[in-house]
Amino acid sequence: MPKDIRDKISATNQELKSAGTRVSIYQKGRRLVLKAYLPPKPWSKSAQAQQGKWYRQKLYLGLTATPAGLRRAKVEALKLWSEVELDKFDWSNWATDPTEKEKDRTIAEWIANFEEHYKHHAIAHESRESEKVATTWEKDYSSIYRKLPQDGELTAEVMEAIVLAYEPHRKTRRRAAMAMRRLAEFAGIDLDLTGKTGHYGIHHTAPRDLPDDETIEEIYHSFSDNPPWQWVFGMMATYGLRPGEAWLCDLDRFVEDSPVLWVCSEKQRNGRRNFRSVLPFPARWWQEWRLWEGSPPFLEGRTANLVCQFFKRRGVGFRPYNLRHRWAVRTLEMGLDPMLAAKQMGHSAHIHERTYLYWMEEKTHLSAWEKANQG
Repeated sequence: MPKDIRDKISATNQELKSAGTRVSIYQKGRRLVLKAYLPPKPWSKSAQAQQGKWYRQKLYLGLTATPAGLRRAKVEALKLWSEVELDKFDWSNWATDPTEKEKDRTIAEWIANFEEHYKHHAIAHESRESEKVATTWEKDYSSIYRKLPQDGELTAEVMEAIVLAYEPHRKTRRRAAMAMRRLAEFAGIDLDLTGKTGHYGIHHTAPRDLPDDETIEEIYHSFSDNPPWQWVFGMMATYGLRPGEAWLCDLDRFVEDSPVLWVCSEKQRNGRRNFRSVLPFPARWWQEWRLWEGSPPFLEGRTANLVCQFFKRRGVGFRPYNLRHRWAVRTLEMGLDPMLAAKQMGHSAHIHERTYLYWMEEKTHLSAWEKANQG
């Protein structure tokens, strides 16, 4: 949202507050939304609604975040607060009971409607490429929605059951929760998944679950029948790359005279290619495997997904990301400053510390113990 619009929203909220209006205007995507403490919707089945308590809720106005839209939103905010103050607020004037309006719509129809809305918004308003939008829809939404009973009624209970069917503390459950929240929001259904998505991250991968270097070397050599994929595996192990980053390297600058690898960030900003430099740990793999001579296979589709599929097909026995985690732990073992390791991995020092802190602490304590017991 442009800064001038953001400032105007802030100023308008201040005007509303000064007038004693306890309604705020917020921006969600490219739309303006009202937020206020309101009575529960008559058709809501949430825990708060069942208790009859007022709580902070959103009102979608269908107004865009423009000066004209903001002026209209201010009028609506004053109108809303006037109704609340005069005890004349009625949800039927502001929202439609989805159980009445859409009671005959099947889950399959809801998904089809949401797909049309999602793709149109992503292409028309976010300027995303249609091919990438289609790929994201299939990976992050459609693959999850297919688990819903297509001919049934879309309810919070049905969506929650699908989310809870995924293994906790995994990325798949977090992705399912995100997809269901988006669908519920589109359908006007109260879906509360608080505390049910688990905690995804390295904290749920024990050090013993990571492959040791001997195992990594054995697997690397077992791929000798497929040099392009062997190179991808070697690069991920040696440089701690994310699964899809082997296709984002500047191979023109990756030569025998220098072990430095330049990797383009998957999250580019303002259309610019942002590179980070990474060094091999251990350097001997870069030398022994002559990684500067290889290149990845040509693939069509989401490369990170295809890497995961290749690992499963070849029976590797661990997830591709575990090579990256092992690289991070290896740098600790080899004495690399965690700040430098974080920069080479392409994330902040805070994330690096939060992710690998307990391994850092374990290594520090072990080092202190060894020094204390020398001699």
